[in-house]
Amino acid sequence: MIAFSSWILSIVGCLCLTTLIDLLLPEGETKKYVKGISSLIVFSVMLSPLTAFIGGESSLQVNSSYEEETSTKIDENYDFLYKIKEKECANQKERAIAFLESKGIKGVDIEVILSYGKRAEILEIIADKQNAVITNEKANIDIVKEIKSCMVSCFNVDEGIVEVIN
Repeated sequence: MIAFSSWILSIVGCLCLTTLIDLLLPEGETKKYVKGISSLIVFSVMLSPLTAFIGGESSLQVNSSYEEETSTKIDENYDFLYKIKEKECANQKERAIAFLESKGIKGVDIEVILSYGKRAEILEIIADKQNAVITNEKANIDIVKEIKSCMVSCFNVDEGIVEVIN
């Protein structure tokens, strides 16, 4: 589709250039020759896909550099969005740790797993409570429930993607 639209664009461009030259040149012998040459140029542009096909050149090879460049730019954009989401998650992780410490739970390790693509999203949050210590007088709290509710509120995610492991 890209090859077709670029071919049509080149034909329209040649026709516009030919019309402009025709309007600017004065009447006479020179104008006839210039019109003849410009007609040959438009004709050759119209036949360029046929000559490329006969010569063994496919339109995919002609436009492969454009597609590679576009693909590279998209990957760079995805990388940029991913890095932004990583930094946002790092800030949320610090906030979650501080929130847990304010509730008397210290030592929870948090890992955030992100997706890569158009929209970097949190796929899963893993909270490791193996080194967790309850520092206040509430020794009989449900630590898993507290950790999950903290992750849900700090990361603004569904409870289903939060996993608390030992």
